[in-house]
Amino acid sequence: MHHFGKGFPHLTEISKEVGPNTGKTGLEANLDVQYIMSLGANISTTFWSTGGLHEGQEPFLEWLLDLSNTSLIPPVFSVSYGDHERTLSVEYMRRVNVEFQKIGVRGISVLFCQW
Repeated sequence: MHHFGKGFPHLTEISKEVGPNTGKTGLEANLDVQYIMSLGANISTTFWSTGGLHEGQEPFLEWLLDLSNTSLIPPVFSVSYGDHERTLSVEYMRRVNVEFQKIGVRGISVLFCQW
């Protein structure tokens, strides 16, 4: 926080943590939170973590179902990880796509980076 966003007041603590956060957010998630909190002046930030794996990949479906079953969720999500789609079943990917559509209909934005 000390390097970014010095020109305006901003919150310095995460407002809410959801999920099995063990305090070890990982380097990439930690960097995401720092950038987000430094660029959004006085915007509350929620850290949402989903544990476990599905077919050796990230548990996107579990996370999306958590969002669907939660009435008050943040309007924007920044996701720091991805999967190798070719290793997942077609049925699983279709279900994940439907769940992404559902949160989109709710007006929720999801940002991913591509590297």
